[in-house]
Amino acid sequence: MTAPDEIGEHRPDKYRGWLVFAHLPKELQDAEDATQEADYRRSRLIGSVAAPMMRGPWARPATDAERTLLAHLGFTLPERLVTWVSYPTATVRKRRWPQLETVEPPWTQAELAGMAPSQQFMDQWADLTEGEES
Repeated sequence: MTAPDEIGEHRPDKYRGWLVFAHLPKELQDAEDATQEADYRRSRLIGSVAAPMMRGPWARPATDAERTLLAHLGFTLPERLVTWVSYPTATVRKRRWPQLETVEPPWTQAELAGMAPSQQFMDQWADLTEGEES
């Protein structure tokens, strides 16, 4: 779908999940945006009148874009990969791949949780704050 060097820095997030990047090539971003819109529309159908913000998770086949990004992260993907979609808040979508959660991820658990900033971020932060008083 796209060249791996066009995909930005990986920024896993404990709320949004594994597929968070600094930037994506246009075709991949467009595909991700379309999937996000479709997931949001589907989540509106799953919510109830009594509890419209309480949306249960559901499963769907992984999209080509999701497969491309997961492969970019180093995962070996099964032929049939299932994406679990949930909304921890009214507008934040989280995606999971239980089939991949049992294998050793290609990053540390702290990075996976989105709690450890990347070295690139730390270097940029140091450059931005150089000379400032503490």
